[in-house]
Amino acid sequence: MLLSKVAERVYWMARYVERAENTARLIQANTRMMLDLPMRHQDSWRTLVVITGSNALYGEQYAQAEERTVSRFLISDRQNPGSIRSSLNAARENARTLRDILPRQAWECLNELCLYASNGLAGNLSRTRQAERLRGVIERAGTFAGALSNTMLHDEAYEFLRIGRNLERADMTTRLIDVRSVNLMMLDSDDKFLMEQAQWRSVLAALSASTGIRRRKQRRLTQTAVLQFVVKDDAFPRSFAYCASVMRSALQRLPRSRALVRICNEILERVEQADLARMAPEDLHSFLDQRQIEMADLHARIESTYLQL
Repeated sequence: MLLSKVAERVYWMARYVERAENTARLIQANTRMMLDLPMRHQDSWRTLVVITGSNALYGEQYAQAEERTVSRFLISDRQNPGSIRSSLNAARENARTLRDILPRQAWECLNELCLYASNGLAGNLSRTRQAERLRGVIERAGTFAGALSNTMLHDEAYEFLRIGRNLERADMTTRLIDVRSVNLMMLDSDDKFLMEQAQWRSVLAALSASTGIRRRKQRRLTQTAVLQFVVKDDAFPRSFAYCASVMRSALQRLPRSRALVRICNEILERVEQADLARMAPEDLHSFLDQRQIEMADLHARIESTYLQL
């Protein structure tokens, strides 16, 4: 069995890189969405702070949630442990102690990604330059993931990598949908149609789901269609169901995982049985909140079973 310290570092390395990529996707999608909305909805930048769970920390530093301050907080603020630069630095620090496990190509990809973020994301960037740099982060994170998939030994360490990446991804998917759907609950009828279309397009963009949902022949962009796809479609790599399924598969290859596999099975069963089309807004919020609690619980169980021995 892998040493717990090694498993912990692999697990967190994967989570940190996934977190940085997700944050880059969020900012890109929100920037595009804001261009389509009236100026009175500029407070939507605060939504990104809520999605990333950093509302309290942000409030300690800034009174207003404007594009410039939110972007800097999420991209390069060293005081924010969840910023892109902080996440990538933490990933590299974990990877530095894993040189015997990580293929040289993957280590070089992560180094290049960290160097790119450190040099390219500092300071105030124009909207165009920021979009270009965030695209660079997403592309390099994809290259790193590809290097791991193609060259790393698919042993126990690789399973912890898959668990970390997909737990982080599943958590972000539910947070993103939850906050966007709550935003819609608070709108008046004059704004509702415009905002509904913009918010769900933003969800699809943040998850790179636009092409996938079109292939499912969804002709109208409705809440039900988006929810069905990003929550339940087990063929889309960023859907909640797909991520939970990959975690189950990875856990099945680890020892002492029977209880954890059972938890994954129960989560997947509840998702499969959920009637998303008939849920009232408050029920949808409760459903998504429960999935986030389950991800936090699963993380705690993985920690106590493997990572903190």
